[in-house]
Amino acid sequence: MPDEEESEESEEDEESSDWEDVGVDDRCWDELSSTERQAAQTLGYTKKTWDDDEEEGTAADKYWRELSMEERHAAEVLGYTETDWDEEDEEDSSDYDDDDDDDVEPGQDLTLSWPCGQDPCKITFPF
Repeated sequence: MPDEEESEESEEDEESSDWEDVGVDDRCWDELSSTERQAAQTLGYTKKTWDDDEEEGTAADKYWRELSMEERHAAEVLGYTETDWDEEDEEDSSDYDDDDDDDVEPGQDLTLSWPCGQDPCKITFPF
C-alpha cells in the first residue's frame, strides 16, 4: 500500500522539520528521525549511549581525518562539518583542564542537568 508508506514518510519529514532549530546533540534518541538514528548507530551510538551522552567507544573519540567515509557521511547527516567535528573534539578535551583556575564564589548560580528521559526527582548526588 503505497499511500501508507508515503504517509509514514511525510509524517517523519514533518517531525524532523519540527526539530530543525534544535541541535541534534540536544535531542533524545526517540526524538531523532530514523535517518539520524541510523547515522548515530554508524558512529557507534546506541539509544543508551546517546541519551546518557556517553562517547567512549564511539567515533566521537576520533578526529575527522580518522573517520571512515561511512562515518563522515553519518556525521554529515547529523549536521557536522569537519570543522564542527574537530572543534567539538577540542572542546571535550579542554573541559577537564587541570589548570582551570575558575574560583567558585558563594552565591553563584548552579545549573544541573541530567540524561534525557530520566526523572530528575530520582537522581541523587551527594554534596
